[in-house]
Amino acid sequence: MNSLRASPALTPVAGAVLALLAACRSDALGVGSGAVPGIDGLFAADPVWHDGRAEKAVYAASDEIYGRERSYEATCYTNLEHVDTRTTVKRESGGLAVLKHHWSERVPTENYDYDYSVSSYLRADGLAPFKLSVGTQEDCGASFKQLWPAPQGGWRWLESVYFPDGGLREGRLPAAPGMALFDALPCLLRAYPFDAPREIALRLLPSQRSPRRCEWDPIEARVVYGGRERVEVGLGELEAHRLDVLDADRATLATYWMDVRAAAPWLHVMLASSGPGARTSALQSLERTKYWERVPR
Repeated sequence: MNSLRASPALTPVAGAVLALLAACRSDALGVGSGAVPGIDGLFAADPVWHDGRAEKAVYAASDEIYGRERSYEATCYTNLEHVDTRTTVKRESGGLAVLKHHWSERVPTENYDYDYSVSSYLRADGLAPFKLSVGTQEDCGASFKQLWPAPQGGWRWLESVYFPDGGLREGRLPAAPGMALFDALPCLLRAYPFDAPREIALRLLPSQRSPRRCEWDPIEARVVYGGRERVEVGLGELEAHRLDVLDADRATLATYWMDVRAAAPWLHVMLASSGPGARTSALQSLERTKYWERVPR
C-alpha cells in the first residue's frame, strides 16, 4: 500500500515546490537496482544510443475523449542522457546514464486541444525505472504528476490534479522487484527476449497519462509472447513480434507490435499498439535527429 498526505489547499503550488526541493536537498537518492527480471539489460548499450542524437518516432494515433474517437499525431523521442541522482535532472557530464522516453501528444477536440507530455526515465544499466514526469494541459486546466526514487529506498510520488476529485497529493511506494512503468512499455519491451520468448511477470505502475487522478499502486501484470504477425503502418506492411500485457485475471491491458529487426536503427521499435484503454498507434516515420537544434531562418 502507498501512503499519501493532502497538502494545505491554500498553497498547492508552494507545497509542490517545497516537496520537490526537499527531495533535491537530500543526499544521493536510493536509486536501487537497475535490472528488470526477464528483460535484456544490454539494450541501452547499443552504440547507436551514444551518437549524440535522439530517436524520433512519429505515430498516427487515436484516443477517446468526450466519448468520441480522436485522431492525431503522436511523437516519441528516445535518447540517452545522464542525470544527477540527487536532483533527478539532467547533467552535462557524469551522473547516472538513463534512456529518456518522451511522448509528446496534441489531441484536437471541438473547442480546444488536449496536450500530453509523458517522460519516462529508464536506467541504462538494466532498464529499471528511475523517474516518471507527466504533464497535461487543456483550456480548463493543467495537471502534473511525478514519481522519483526516495532517499531511503522505494519511491515518492507527487501530483497536482485540477479536477474536483484531485488536488495536491503526495505519497510513497515500497521498492518492488520487477517494477515497471506502464507509460514506458513501448521502450522497455524493445528489450524483451525475442530469441527465447517467455512469460515475464511485472509489478506495473498504472499509466499516469491523464488530467485526472490515476492509481499509484502497482498491479500484477504479465507480458505474453503472441508470435509473429504482419502489421500495416505508415512505412508499409512490416513483420512484428506481438506482445500482450495481461492483468492478474489474464485480461488484456494492452498489445504491442514490436519490429522483428534487432539491428539499428530499428532496435525492435514499436510499430503499433492497442491500449491501454481506447488508445491506438501506428508508426509513420523513424529517424535519428538532434531535434533540439534550431535552424536559423
